[in-house]
Amino acid sequence: MTSLANNVERYGAAAGLTLAGLAVALFFGSHLLAAEVSCAAFVLLAQFREPERSRRGSAIAWAGVAAAALAWGVFLAPTARADYAFRYSGGIGMYAPERSPEGEFRWSGRRSAVRLLAGERRHVRVVFRSPSRTEERLRVSSGGAELFSKELLRDRGARLILVAPPGRPAVFVFENSGSFRPSASGESKDSRELSLQVFSEP
Repeated sequence: MTSLANNVERYGAAAGLTLAGLAVALFFGSHLLAAEVSCAAFVLLAQFREPERSRRGSAIAWAGVAAAALAWGVFLAPTARADYAFRYSGGIGMYAPERSPEGEFRWSGRRSAVRLLAGERRHVRVVFRSPSRTEERLRVSSGGAELFSKELLRDRGARLILVAPPGRPAVFVFENSGSFRPSASGESKDSRELSLQVFSEP
């Protein structure tokens, strides 16, 4: 039983260290993933009590978990704001810019978002290029309100004007009904999930 109690104490200390490591990972990440939530829950549940465990060892283990949880919460708090997700880029769910005969564009996934500064206006053109579908539905929303919903025809773009209110920034979420992977055809090694070409226009 002494060996078991010692092992339980070590597990408690390991739980605290794992939570501390998770806090560091969250600090460098852009948002909290479901897998990380599961990991945190598992680590917290790992701190169970055994009758034979010493009080001193139990107190140290719980103190480690409490300190790690506090640090984790401090690092996690900024992710509640939309600004945090866009701290490295004005768009998420999009790939690096590419060139085409029609101009510079960025591929987006089936769901993506762009953030505009307060009072900013942006003209964009979106085109879907699915090799297997002739039409798809695009929805654009901001702040929970649907701003645009329309069926798009393949290779025919839709022009949108995005405007943020004067007093605050705004996030516009693009949701397309479908996507494709070029590698699925066997003619390309590109395994990205692609949905829309997004062009910025003057």
